[in-house]
Amino acid sequence: MRYINITFWEKKFEDHDGPYDTDCDLWQNKITKLCYGCNTCRKGFISTLRQKWYKLGVFLVTLTISLIVCHLLLFVVTMWDRHAS
Repeated sequence: MRYINITFWEKKFEDHDGPYDTDCDLWQNKITKLCYGCNTCRKGFISTLRQKWYKLGVFLVTLTISLIVCHLLLFVVTMWDRHAS
């Protein structure tokens, strides 16, 4: 495949530099359609999703732990204040 611009690639059938990849036959170059028909596009899309969900998961776990610690500290201070009075 030959790079034209970021959203357009041109298929080259006459020149193969390495082993033939049948994934290139599944790929489409339509501007109006997102192509996830080939395995390479699917793998890239899934990889991106996994990275984003991992970052979101780390953020949510960190937020949950910090909220639990804050509530626990608030509880301890409230009970300490009641016990001291």
